[in-house]
Amino acid sequence: MSVRGHLFRMLQSVADVLGDDLRSRLVFVGGCTTALFITDEVTLEDV
Repeated sequence: MSVRGHLFRMLQSVADVLGDDLRSRLVFVGGCTTALFITDEVTLEDV
């Protein structure tokens, strides 16, 4: 699994546990979301 895929699954797990109501009031930044914003594949390898 790619780094991005692994981090996305981590974020998905947290979002699922929070539930729709709480999740709709949050913004996910930093941590495992960082790699989701990186578009350069070489840079992503270092995350």
